[in-house]
Amino acid sequence: MSFLFSDCGFREEDPEELILSIPSDPISLDPLFSTDLSSRTVGKFLYPFLFQKAPEGKLAYQLVESFRLSGTGEIRSLKLKLRSHLLSNGEELRAEQVRKSLRRLVTTPSPRKNQYEFIKEINVLGQKEIELKISGGLRQATDALSLPPAGIVCCINGDEKKLEADSFETLEKNNIGSIPKAGKYVLKEWKKNNYILLEKNPYTTEDLPKRIRLRILASASTGIFLFPREGWI
Repeated sequence: MSFLFSDCGFREEDPEELILSIPSDPISLDPLFSTDLSSRTVGKFLYPFLFQKAPEGKLAYQLVESFRLSGTGEIRSLKLKLRSHLLSNGEELRAEQVRKSLRRLVTTPSPRKNQYEFIKEINVLGQKEIELKISGGLRQATDALSLPPAGIVCCINGDEKKLEADSFETLEKNNIGSIPKAGKYVLKEWKKNNYILLEKNPYTTEDLPKRIRLRILASASTGIFLFPREGWI
């Protein structure tokens, strides 16, 4: 574990790289299985959401430009119009890609799958319009669609015809670079117990750091074991 402090104080700062810290390696980068703080932190950079919660707790739009709820029965229609959003290859995110991600959300066994049972049907109405047939209230739907499991995973792996979230394994197989991504950042490197490097989606219009390096901190118990008398704790 000597590498934990090997570059401390010697690495020249990159003005285009933001350095943050997370408490551990993420358990999973798949939104469906992001149950720990590190996973959720990284996931916010990698995946966009239909809705998001503002700091004061109010609902805000992210991928959604507008929506309309109609119907009076047990099952109602929630129509979502998507705003312009460019993938990492410069193409527009389409409603069909969002539908596939939402279908994955409601059909894949996961810790919070039952939270999305209110979604009964998902239909594409146009390139930028999608319809959800839902039970329950509007607040339940919009709140659930702003939570970590509802991050939009994109896109289909061309070789395997499979929708996969980012992972250490797909990064090792070099699958990530060839598949368009929808998030503000793309996973570039992951050195276990050391750092995760994210690179800005080149088509993101927001003024964001070009790279984010998430340093993985040593646990308190490791620090005590390595440096019981050296003043590190």
